[in-house]
Amino acid sequence: MIEKIQPPQDAAPSNLLAYRITGEITKKKRKAVSEDMRRAIDAHGAIRILLIVEPYPDIVIGADGLYENLKFIMIHSGAIQRLALVSRKFSEETYMAIFGLFSGIPTEHFHPDRMQAAWKWISE
Repeated sequence: MIEKIQPPQDAAPSNLLAYRITGEITKKKRKAVSEDMRRAIDAHGAIRILLIVEPYPDIVIGADGLYENLKFIMIHSGAIQRLALVSRKFSEETYMAIFGLFSGIPTEHFHPDRMQAAWKWISE
């Protein structure tokens, strides 16, 4: 499941989108998020995205799973200024670096105990 969350209002730019992933993302939800991004891109020209991945027991996210969760971002990669991922798994830091390399999107990975740093980085 993926749900849109509101960023902290004190420092968030208006083109910042934030989502919490707590389970498998359905095609229907992926389409809804993609449409949300398209509207934001139309309004702002470019967007920033912060994803918070919370562990869910029935699915193990490896490289393929993370790719599936991020695939919809590739559709809009030319209009994404930054992408931050907050998750507990160290391996996802490596996946994000590879994703950033191939997508051309500046990416950073943050452990959940560095949530404020993630919000700061994505807002700079």
